[in-house]
Amino acid sequence: MIATTTSEPDLQMKSGTRLFRATAFTFMLLCCLLFVARGYHDERLADHQRDFKQPFSSARCLLTGCNPYSETDTRIAYLRAGGINDDPIVFAPYSALYPPFSLALLAPLAAIPYPVAQALWLWGCAGLFSVACLLTADLCGRFHSGSTVLCLGFFVVTSTILLMEGQVSTVAISLLVIGLWCFLRGRQPWLTTLCFTVALALKPHDALLLVLYFGFAGPRARVILRRTLVLTGLVVVAGCTWCSVHASSRFWMHDLLRNLYGNSGPGGVNEPVQANPQAGYLVSAQAIFGTFSSHPLVYHTGAYLLTAGLLALWLQPVLALRGSLHKHLLAIAGLACITLLPVYHRQYDTRLLLLIFPAVAMLVGTRHRFATMAVTLAAAAGVLTAYPLLRRVLDHPARVEAAGRLQTLLLYRPLPLVTLALALFFVFTLRAFWHAEQAQQG
Repeated sequence: MIATTTSEPDLQMKSGTRLFRATAFTFMLLCCLLFVARGYHDERLADHQRDFKQPFSSARCLLTGCNPYSETDTRIAYLRAGGINDDPIVFAPYSALYPPFSLALLAPLAAIPYPVAQALWLWGCAGLFSVACLLTADLCGRFHSGSTVLCLGFFVVTSTILLMEGQVSTVAISLLVIGLWCFLRGRQPWLTTLCFTVALALKPHDALLLVLYFGFAGPRARVILRRTLVLTGLVVVAGCTWCSVHASSRFWMHDLLRNLYGNSGPGGVNEPVQANPQAGYLVSAQAIFGTFSSHPLVYHTGAYLLTAGLLALWLQPVLALRGSLHKHLLAIAGLACITLLPVYHRQYDTRLLLLIFPAVAMLVGTRHRFATMAVTLAAAAGVLTAYPLLRRVLDHPARVEAAGRLQTLLLYRPLPLVTLALALFFVFTLRAFWHAEQAQQG
């Protein structure tokens, strides 16, 4: 038998890859530490995990038998758990918006005093999001794209709103990224199933499309999808049944729909019309169409039709392309952007765009003709979705209200525009890969 040896160029390539990955990991670790330190500092000064208080209190009501969708009941539950009534916005009308199955998953935290639960939630969010960022850097590292890693680092450092607000989206997005990393790296399918189940139950509108992609990603992925849907179904049934057995909450569906409509409908804080300065924090496409029409039928229909068109353009190459890492990265990146467009999402939900960076790194690493555009869009996404910069732009309500419609859209509603641009880019890049594969086969 003739012994085989690795050639010197191969050794140099492997050594270079290891060095780049180690450098990227170290850089991202520093970015995560800065994210945690700055997020913890800002959380102490402002917001104080505002968005965790209401779901905690609603889950507490689920445990104690009061109505999870009554602002009065949830406020009382919060105070009895040791919370401090220092923020009137938390228990404002129509603020209880989480379905029973989300509350069922939060029930173990709601069973302990609020100060302890708040600390566990803060550090849990910081740890999970940091792990998700490090795993994203790992996927980017194999393509030797330093520019992508730099864009990713800026994106991570400017994500401090996740810790300031204590948003449930932080956990859902982090688990989605962790689950997708396990799938793409061929690791622990049971962990992918568990991550997807929790993410889907906590934030269905963040996770649903990405989970359903597994129906098109090959036999192994379809097994994960079936298991995820079964487990999620059990959680949904258990949560809804639990909420229905209490006399105070047996009409939870009516109460939840009332709150959802009151929160985003006419006059609500999240109404996407041009006259609402708070709409600048919305990511969904309703914020685009709402700039030009205040009629719900118009801006909802526009958002749904736009999303349907993007999904149709995305689905065709997904069904036709052979399974490969390049296909998965582009399909997931496009779907992450599309997910943010049809229904209510706010600035913190843009951290789902973590999933675009491996696709950008792949385009740069393979020297694709769209590589420069990909990095430019990734950098723009990092800047335009950064909460500290967005707040500076929108922190002048009088100026926003006085702006014309086109000025409002271009200057004060960057989130849906950059998300739409990214969605279009990845959809058409995916289609370009499909056409190239067809040409090779022909």
